[in-house]
Order: sequence, then structure tokens, then C-alpha cells
Amino acid sequence: MRSAGQTRADLMALRALISNGVSTVTGKIDDLESSLSPVATSGDYADLTGKPTIPTVPTVVSAFANDAGYLTAHQDLTPVEVAVTDSGYVTFDPLKVWRSGNVVTVYAVFTIPSTAPTTSQVIATGLPKPMHQLKAVASSWASTYSRTVVLTLETSGNLKAVYGKASSKYAIVFSYVTSESA
Repeated sequence: MRSAGQTRADLMALRALISNGVSTVTGKIDDLESSLSPVATSGDYADLTGKPTIPTVPTVVSAFANDAGYLTAHQDLTPVEVAVTDSGYVTFDPLKVWRSGNVVTVYAVFTIPSTAPTTSQVIATGLPKPMHQLKAVASSWASTYSRTVVLTLETSGNLKAVYGKASSKYAIVFSYVTSESA
């Protein structure tokens, strides 16, 4: 459809411009394609130049270097009872010490006899040595009043108690880390 004032010659000139423009754009696309590397048009990895070296990844864990020192074999983590010497100042029922790796767990139920001294006494020896001196509180459950005994685990492996109320029964469970080898 023609608008007023347009001639056939005007339309032909417009068509020629459009045709030349399309040819020009097509020519530029052809020039661009010819300047691309082969991989850009083929998409084939084999056509890529300057390829990086891709290492072969082992298919089994044992092929890797264990530079961090991770465990490489089964480790028995079953707690092992540690022999501890009862000093005779208190009656243990029982005193159990277990060790799993470097973790030591102490379980003690004990009664302080009426003849016990009121000063701090060693009540057990031979515990695996802690990295630092520890204090723990044992609680009494055999009376109507809550009573406590302060226990000190020395770095020598001795367990000391500052006695509380005589003839009371106490219980404690505590864990700590030792630097001693199992």
C-alpha cells in the first residue's frame, strides 16, 4: 500500500537499500564465522587448542596420600577398664575407670566412714594422668539433705577428696582427656 506522494521509483529504491543491507549483514556474519576457531563452530573438544592437563582421579581411596594422618585401619574403641588402687580411706562400691583412646571415664560410688579424717586425702591412685588438674563434685543421695564432696584429680593421677559428712554415700561420673598413651 502506497502513501500519498510515493512513487514506484521510491519504493524500488527502498527495496534496493533493504536488499543491500541484508547482503551487508550476511557478509559480516560470514566474515565473523571465518575468523572463529574451529571449536567455536564444531563444539568438538578435539578441536580445542591449548587444552589443560586433566589429572587422572584414582578410583580407590587407598591411592590417595594420607598426608593428614587419618585412621587407615579399624580402631577398637571399646572402653578398657584401668586398674586403680583404692587407698582404703573410703569404701568404694564400685570404683570403675574406663579408657577409650585418650578419653578416660571415672565412675565411683563410695561411702565415707565415720572415722575418716577431715583433711584432703588421696582416695585412689593410678588413674591415667589428666592434662590439667581437675575438680569435680560428688553428690550424696542417701540422706534427706544434699551433701557434696569435692574431688581433685591431680596431674600425677591421684584422686583426692576433701571429706564431707561421714557415713554418707556419694556418687560421681566424670570424663577427661589424658595425654598418656594407651
